[in-house]
Amino acid sequence: MTTAKTPVGGVPEWTIGDRLRKARESADIGVSEMAEAIGISRNSVGNYEHGHTAPKVIVLNACALATGVSREWLETGHSRDSPGDTPDGLRPTNPCLSVVASTVTSWAPAVVMRNVA
Repeated sequence: MTTAKTPVGGVPEWTIGDRLRKARESADIGVSEMAEAIGISRNSVGNYEHGHTAPKVIVLNACALATGVSREWLETGHSRDSPGDTPDGLRPTNPCLSVVASTVTSWAPAVVMRNVA
């Protein structure tokens, strides 16, 4: 994990790459699955997660849809979503999430490609 230096007794500040990786892992999605779901290469996913490249808003939107976290949390680490969100911005496990995730993976690449043009 690439985190900023944490003051003693403080909370680590995660980078956008850290949040992308945490969201992907919390949704139990592998790098290849994420890449396929949002219509980008595995290398791009890795570059975003390792901080080599900054993801565009359209990629953050697709990642948010695929993982079930808010785009705002991915960008900033803060979320104004529902009061049921956990402090780290990840939503609690929802039995419907796997159905939503499988639906997103079937249409997210089309959404990404349509919005790129």
